[in-house]
Amino acid sequence: MDKKINIRLLILTVLLLFVWTAMLMVDVSEWYALSVYPSIYRMLSRFSSLFPFSVGDCFIYGSIIGLIIYLTYTIVKGKGFWRRIRRIIENLAWVYVWFYMAWGLNYFRHDFYTEKYWHPSSSLPLGFRPMKNSACLFSISSKARCWCHTCTNLSCSAPPPSY
Repeated sequence: MDKKINIRLLILTVLLLFVWTAMLMVDVSEWYALSVYPSIYRMLSRFSSLFPFSVGDCFIYGSIIGLIIYLTYTIVKGKGFWRRIRRIIENLAWVYVWFYMAWGLNYFRHDFYTEKYWHPSSSLPLGFRPMKNSACLFSISSKARCWCHTCTNLSCSAPPPSY
């Protein structure tokens, strides 16, 4: 039994170190997102498409409810309190690793400008005029696009979308 626990903790430690390394080193996160994550994504998508609800949310809510029940049991039972607390911490660490391996490491990739080798301009382009309408916020090359996406008029009065 101790060997299984040690192997489980060793795997958890390696995965935690990988997650933290990927958070600190963008290139590791990029490698993971481009080579490992697509397989995980396909597997999770195939499984979750069998259900008409969010399986990930059910996993998270089930983990929280299970941990609350187990913590209550630990407090009431009183026997082996610290061993049970260690198990709760281990379960939380597994949920942490699960989240970052399944979704979270994608937040630590290169930003859009780095990915596309673009450099945001620090100065305004020639001929730029302040826009009268706050809906016209995004500039593609030297032409401003408004919310209607049909014109490049800098003084477009198209109303912004209502959310």
